[in-house]
Amino acid sequence: MDGGITIRELREDDDFEAIRKLIDDTMRMFIPKVQIYYGGTAEMVKQNYAEKNKAFLAEENGQLRGFMGCMGPYNAGVASVQIGFQVGYEHLFERLLEACEEYVREKGGTKLTARSYAEFGQIRNPMITLFERMGFVADQYLDTSINMDMSKWVVPDQFDNSGIEPAEVGEVEELARILNEDGEEELARRIRYQYGTHPNYSTHNPDHVILTLKLGDSGDIAAIAYYQVVMFKKGEQEKILALGLFVHFRHGSKVDRTEKRRFLQGVFQSMKQLGISRAMASMTFRDFETFTAIAAECYYWMSPSTSAVNLTKSLQTGAADEKI
Repeated sequence: MDGGITIRELREDDDFEAIRKLIDDTMRMFIPKVQIYYGGTAEMVKQNYAEKNKAFLAEENGQLRGFMGCMGPYNAGVASVQIGFQVGYEHLFERLLEACEEYVREKGGTKLTARSYAEFGQIRNPMITLFERMGFVADQYLDTSINMDMSKWVVPDQFDNSGIEPAEVGEVEELARILNEDGEEELARRIRYQYGTHPNYSTHNPDHVILTLKLGDSGDIAAIAYYQVVMFKKGEQEKILALGLFVHFRHGSKVDRTEKRRFLQGVFQSMKQLGISRAMASMTFRDFETFTAIAAECYYWMSPSTSAVNLTKSLQTGAADEKI
């Protein structure tokens, strides 16, 4: 205890609706113009942090004042954090972070990551500043997500799909290695965790799609695309969505803009075959040509959704990662 504040681990009998609301209110306090339901549901909070992973609460005389959830560590010893606290209790961030850091180190973790949502094109906001004060370093490139109306996209006449193939489960580790090698650690983690090769999963999840572009006679992988197929029901209406779409072209691969567009069209064609009506793509502005290829293909049927800045802190030295 310190000044009436107690830091303790989350329990299964805690009030998860109150925790969800605290997370949501905190995000809206920092980033009021970005309207996202950040906290998910009370059941999701319970599943994420009481049934697996770890979280810590800050209480004052039994009243909830702060929260920090820690997911992981996963591949490469990386864990991610999620925060929530009442106005006037921002100082609890440091103590909650210390508890998370100790837990992650005990599990062999080496890095913490955080994610601050932002307005489209925004490079700073108070949440980024808060994490930086705690030793996190912001990524150099903004991430963004785009919402595309695939029902209006038309498959080109006489489309050439040569070299565009669905990935086999046995290829996933190789694809993750390629993404790691190209500096896309988060995409590598996602592809392993979601596609079924992460140790937490025993079988492949059939609602996840991975496509590759292989070059000519060599068969070298030049591009990777991933998305998850989700059924969305609102009232009597059902829609099939593609979530978390990303497209990655290998660094240094000799793929010109025409080939990049052809691969992208192949990805969209696979969505049409599955009856997908809307697709949500996530990407980084690090790859300008991928962003412009999607914009060129879907300009009239796309709209910005959210942007985010990823931040990282090293636990090996206790100092932030150097990102020059």
